[in-house]
Amino acid sequence: MKKFLAPAVLTISAVLINYFGSILVSIIVFPLYLDSLLTIAVTACCGLVLGLLCAVFSNILLTVFSGASIWFVICHLLTALIAWYVFHLYKRKNPNKEYTIDLFLWVGLFAAIVNGILGNIIVSIVLSSFSYRPQMDAVVQGIYVVVHNLQLATHLGGIIENLVDKILSALISFCVFRWYKRIVVTIQHLKSQA
Repeated sequence: MKKFLAPAVLTISAVLINYFGSILVSIIVFPLYLDSLLTIAVTACCGLVLGLLCAVFSNILLTVFSGASIWFVICHLLTALIAWYVFHLYKRKNPNKEYTIDLFLWVGLFAAIVNGILGNIIVSIVLSSFSYRPQMDAVVQGIYVVVHNLQLATHLGGIIENLVDKILSALISFCVFRWYKRIVVTIQHLKSQA
């Protein structure tokens, strides 16, 4: 039972941080999502199942309490799946090496591209190019002024926002990953001395 305490605490904390991160950027009207801020960290530390659970519960909170579209859970699930796949491939090739910052940045880049494309499809088709988030819509409107094409503006805005958002998430997730591993090692060391 105690073996599952650290992963459970990390996952629950990540869900709450994802939720409050997304709410915070909405309040200060900053063009980021931050709804998957620690999903990559949970996936790196605890595996695919908890990464997927983190994604689902983060999106449920956002849908229920802030009116976000449940359709975006697909993007969030893909972030966890991409992270798991990249980490899985890395461990297969490098079984004795620890995850690096570069690896997290690649995860962020891949997730940004996939989320940018899929999120744009969701915004274009389901939400008629209106995300209901003023900070995101302002970016699209700014791009529209230059390109005079709503679909192109939506896609460019989504890709740019996702690049910044997912790279930031990857960097923060790497720091959380390192912190979590130190805590787990410290706990194991203390148990072995007891």
